Amino acid sequence: MFMSLLPRATKNLVKVSSSLILLLSIWTGAMCQETVVPLRGLPWIQNSGPEIQGRRTRQDTAVLPFFDDFSQPSYLLNDTNWMDNQCYVSQTFGVKPPSIGVAVFDGLRNDGKAYEPDDVNSKFESADTLTSLRIDLSPYQASDSLYISFFYQPQGRGDAPEPSDSMTLQFLADSLLTDTGWVHDGWFTIWSIQGSELRKFRQFILPVHNSQRKIFTHDHFQFRFVGYSNRSGNLDNHIIDYVYLDRGRNGADTSFNDIAAYFRPRSLLQRYWAMPSKQFRNNFATEIRDSVQIPIKTNTRLLRNISYGYAVKDLNTGLLIGKNPSVQADNIGDYQSKIFTQKLSLTVPPNLPDSFAWQLKAGGITSPDEFPFNDSASSRMVFSNFYAYDDGTAEAGYGLINTTQGAAALRFNLNVPDTLQGVSIHFNQGEQAVQNQAFKLTIWKSLTAVGEISDADEILYQKTIPSAEYSNYVNAFVYFPLDTELILDGEFYVGWTQDRSFILNVGFDQNYDEFLNSGFNPNLFYNSGGKWRESRERGVPMIRPYFGPEPLSNVGVAEPGNTSATPQMYPNPSQGWVNFSSPDAILEILVFDIQGRLLMRIENEDTIDLSAMRRGVYYCQVRTNHGGSMHKLILN
Repeated sequence: MFMSLLPRATKNLVKVSSSLILLLSIWTGAMCQETVVPLRGLPWIQNSGPEIQGRRTRQDTAVLPFFDDFSQPSYLLNDTNWMDNQCYVSQTFGVKPPSIGVAVFDGLRNDGKAYEPDDVNSKFESADTLTSLRIDLSPYQASDSLYISFFYQPQGRGDAPEPSDSMTLQFLADSLLTDTGWVHDGWFTIWSIQGSELRKFRQFILPVHNSQRKIFTHDHFQFRFVGYSNRSGNLDNHIIDYVYLDRGRNGADTSFNDIAAYFRPRSLLQRYWAMPSKQFRNNFATEIRDSVQIPIKTNTRLLRNISYGYAVKDLNTGLLIGKNPSVQADNIGDYQSKIFTQKLSLTVPPNLPDSFAWQLKAGGITSPDEFPFNDSASSRMVFSNFYAYDDGTAEAGYGLINTTQGAAALRFNLNVPDTLQGVSIHFNQGEQAVQNQAFKLTIWKSLTAVGEISDADEILYQKTIPSAEYSNYVNAFVYFPLDTELILDGEFYVGWTQDRSFILNVGFDQNYDEFLNSGFNPNLFYNSGGKWRESRERGVPMIRPYFGPEPLSNVGVAEPGNTSATPQMYPNPSQGWVNFSSPDAILEILVFDIQGRLLMRIENEDTIDLSAMRRGVYYCQVRTNHGGSMHKLILN
């Protein structure tokens, strides 16, 4: 019983004394187990500047209708709706949300660090807060029928909030009668829900009306969501989505003329998000899927006719290399989530370069459509000199527990012989510090059959790594060059062995089950009790073998740029998609309007999608390891 609960319990490792852990290990036969643990912090926020971390000082006013479904391609909140940055936006954290992108609540401050890093027993305390801008409701009467609606999900792809945790919605009253008398500008709790394990998104709708004890229809009305959770890390996750406040509604107004993409389309590759260009060129017919899957959700109870499709773009040339051969349509309704399938029609360009990337955009259209900006979503496949099962984002950490002799191995397959020159690994900063814990980077040609004593493993390479390394950049990888070049062919395995009991906390991409449309990862194995076992976790460790020179950057997915000393931007003018190239790794791209307001911040990408923005002039600031540059962009 203890073993089945242990992965959940690891978020409070500090609570359990080392002697108790040792005793429990003896009780359970000291069997090695794999485990997934929550993230300790968000390094990309920790590394951001004060304009990202700080609270806005200006008091902007929002107007009705107020709507936000967090579908923007950035982790920053929309500052035309919200006045704080304690939450962050994620396109991968929600499980089947009403539309792609959600607001995530946890126990981290707006600088990405824990509110109370040493207080693992904190309960009944507020953590993240999401506060709207001021809204002038003074012109409205009871007959205007003001209502606010939103969707809520506990846990998502993170850590389940405890029953003692909660999520609340509060309104700012101009006048509020309390037990001690009238209070000016007092917050009043309108709604609350107890924490729980993962459940489907559920919609709530509540009236905004006055009473004899509280006045809400005033000229500086605000509402806020407050998460109560453990304040020692990225724990007890609450998720909010699809927030809508407007007049002329009622308690049954929970159906919208809206269809939305609710997840990024899967990779065009059968197994990977990234693979070496050489390996792809030699067997692209079997590496590419024969169909495209298009995830769409209707946010209405009515039956709607939708048309759906996809497009594939070569990001190096800007050319369209694939699209749906014909428009297809279907009828769906009643808040249904459905994955449509279309045959992939793709023209692979001849003479593929050593490094390139493709972008897949998929979605649907319908009419009428209240919120057309969330109708599609995009994915990006990289072809360079490395393999990646992961999509570049870690939702948790992966490691081994209860072991002094354990191992984890991830299987890859080469189409033609190639030379392995290094391995990149993303390490999370977890509850248990492992900076001084050594492990052995290991390459296997083959493993002993699952369930048998592992005395037939064929180890090709081992190197002792004295310590895991961390970075303050988003999903950064640490590159370990091999001491000798290793010529491989066919199947091989990359991972680590350890001879001490600690959780290495390798970044864990929990979206891999969406990639496979199945449960457990068939390419991940761990060694327990001297026997290899198939993983029972839904996800993949962020481990990437390199068949070429050391990457230009270990931050996210890096790609070689051109030979110009200054970052280049193209095309300009643009209709939405903008590419950047640089001989140095691009660390971040900031997009400003002509008033100098920050609209978007993208890290570790060289392509941005601005198609949802209005036509006009914008400024893009590009930052690399060697400085930055500003570019004027025209959207038409």
